[in-house]
Amino acid sequence: MLQALPFIIRTAILTGAVKAISNIYKNRDMGDLSGTNWVITAKNKSNIRQKLSFKSGEISGFGGCNQFFGHYTQHADRLTIGAIASTRKAGPYMAEETKLLAALQSARRFKGTPSEIKIYGEDDNVLLTLTRTK
Repeated sequence: MLQALPFIIRTAILTGAVKAISNIYKNRDMGDLSGTNWVITAKNKSNIRQKLSFKSGEISGFGGCNQFFGHYTQHADRLTIGAIASTRKAGPYMAEETKLLAALQSARRFKGTPSEIKIYGEDDNVLLTLTRTK
């Protein structure tokens, strides 16, 4: 039956199917954070690339000047991040890094899709928005 349809119509049908599948993936809830890598969607003027990775109960990343690491626990959408240690380099983005580390330690839950999540604090305020990387 598809062979009888003109090429443009077949292409439109296939494109629509691919978009539908892509939307299903983008709109499903984010499950386990382990094995995921993220960049923090910055709302500052410095345009630094802060990074965050979750792996088997361990969290690590780059805050703008220093590497950091620690432990996390996740139960469904509940997220608790323990004490965070970091290297001790000085740099021009220390204020942004300090805010990031404080936000991570204030995390209580997260919500999002496999491509973007928001981390919420105790008062259900958005602390961070993360975009997934490979």
